[in-house]
Amino acid sequence: MKVEINQETIDEIKKVVETQSDRPANVRIFVAGYGCSGPSLGIALDEIKDSDLVDESGEIKFIMDKEVYDQMGEVKIEFVGNGYFVAPINQVESGCSSCG
Repeated sequence: MKVEINQETIDEIKKVVETQSDRPANVRIFVAGYGCSGPSLGIALDEIKDSDLVDESGEIKFIMDKEVYDQMGEVKIEFVGNGYFVAPINQVESGCSSCG
């Protein structure tokens, strides 16, 4: 498993981890829901499970369930102002005709 991430995003995630000392320091990548453009990914602090794959960048461990990885593939995470853009690297940008 590989997570594509830049230093600014790592620094922003480290800030969150530091303020959440009662939570695990691992960042889980998960399917947050489905829309007309397909699955949407999210991130959250979580424990490593036996079924997880792990990639470490900038002292942060990124974890993803093997089944989710098999479906999504490599992932990109980018800090975008007040949140994070999380998507498969191979995702083709698309939308439906009802999206405005």
